[in-house]
Amino acid sequence: MSFKRVRPRWPLITRVALLLLALLFLGCAQAAPVSRLRAAGVISFYVSPTGSDDGNECLAQAIPCRTIQNAVLRAMNDWDFAGRGDPIIRLAPGTYETGASVAGQPIGAHTINIVGQESDDAAQSCSLTQAQQVIVQAPAGRAAFDAQDLAIIVVRCLTVQGGEGSLGFTCRQTPALDIAFVQFGAALGLTTGVSANDSCGLNLGGQIWIGNNLVQFLAASNSSRITVGGNVPITAINPVSITHFSNAAQMAQIEFREGVSISGPIHATAQSFVWRGGAIITNGLSIPGGTAQRDPKAPGYVY
Repeated sequence: MSFKRVRPRWPLITRVALLLLALLFLGCAQAAPVSRLRAAGVISFYVSPTGSDDGNECLAQAIPCRTIQNAVLRAMNDWDFAGRGDPIIRLAPGTYETGASVAGQPIGAHTINIVGQESDDAAQSCSLTQAQQVIVQAPAGRAAFDAQDLAIIVVRCLTVQGGEGSLGFTCRQTPALDIAFVQFGAALGLTTGVSANDSCGLNLGGQIWIGNNLVQFLAASNSSRITVGGNVPITAINPVSITHFSNAAQMAQIEFREGVSISGPIHATAQSFVWRGGAIITNGLSIPGGTAQRDPKAPGYVY
């Protein structure tokens, strides 16, 4: 006895639906990638507290965006910088309600620069008066600026503040976060000035000012590194209280290079701590409050 193979017959509506799904899949597979603008030179993005983000590309100083985060998104999503220079986000004077979070690197560039009112000199420097013209608020429990996942950002010539629970700068899993000519705290203080985590490298350069209270100024953990560059002055411009000037834990390192100075009316209410293999390298610098082991059973190092 032989059997005849019978092919199943799908209802017409099912066959039409399958055909439409196939066409849709083919169309998605062949869809052209979103085109990016290609830079012919260094591109600047402009931001002002009085600007607008609605449909704004942030490219005109006369028509700035309102938030730093929107300018970051425009740089990350809209452009191929084609190796013609790193993008610069330029901040007009005023107070910004939030800062920005950056993850990854822009196409065709490595670094995003976020700058306030800097001088027109080779050092890209600014005075304290210039740094005080741009104030970036850190939301409660968050940082004014956060870099992660291979991001490299440079922030200079501005002030960060936020109050209880807020942080100035944080980074994790990122090659570098460079901070120069920045004031920490103004009308409001910060809980933490700088926090480096999970293999982040963070550098302080130029000149650093402290304008209000901090629970901890520098904190490094989990194989991260904070370096205060050679001959960098750290100056308290008002009487400030800092509980821990610097804390290093879990194989992280904080280094004050030769020539760093700390001056001004700083009252440290507790010592700086090292533990679980963390290290503070002073190069002979006197740290406000001194340094100590947080847990003698899991010591760190002070040089």
